[in-house]
Amino acid sequence: MKRGYLVYGKDEYNGIGVVATTAKEAKNIAFASGKLDSNWIDARVRWIRNAKVDTLPIGIVLDMRTGLLCGIYEYIYDFKCDSCGVDRILHACNGKALCDECMEKEY
Repeated sequence: MKRGYLVYGKDEYNGIGVVATTAKEAKNIAFASGKLDSNWIDARVRWIRNAKVDTLPIGIVLDMRTGLLCGIYEYIYDFKCDSCGVDRILHACNGKALCDECMEKEY
């Protein structure tokens, strides 16, 4: 069964989204990518229980917007809002990547 994981080193907020079947596999995938800013012993893996990754392939989540919309990331920054088109910090809301201002308009 595929699961979504966040693998991170020194800074949890700069983690790498990974789709894998186990936490150990997720850690191996993250290290093989060369994108992790940590050594093996300090790396942490967090299972994101509600992430919807059934349609994603096993491996690194290359598109951060996809990682946001499937639930691996809580937010992403410096991406264009799906509603207003301005580069901002985005959150997932009703299947869209929206900035705080546009999220307020949705509700």
